[in-house]
Amino acid sequence: MEMSEFVPTSGELLVLAEHWTDVAIHRTYAEWAGASFLVSTHHWRRIYFAWRRVYRIRAFLGEVIDQVIDDRIKEFHDKDGAHWDPANWQQFLCLIDRESQKKCLAPVEPVFPRGERI
Repeated sequence: MEMSEFVPTSGELLVLAEHWTDVAIHRTYAEWAGASFLVSTHHWRRIYFAWRRVYRIRAFLGEVIDQVIDDRIKEFHDKDGAHWDPANWQQFLCLIDRESQKKCLAPVEPVFPRGERI
């Protein structure tokens, strides 16, 4: 159910962006690691759904979300990926493909004119 009277704060949107970025990264890892025996379209749809959520938030908050994504990828690497063979880490990063994501994103336009407050 959508609640039109609910207006999230920028802090709440940042937390949501972090959550959906984590979902996308961890689901991508699960599908990549398990690709030899199971490929589930359900999980890939969830990954795309998560990225769409992140980029909808990006439309409101701008390029700060790019930093959130990069930070979450770095955190995942430091926690799990640092133990991998570097070639495997690069293969995994190709699935996330930040450069392609950035090319496909529309330029961020301010939602509110300058000087207008929410």
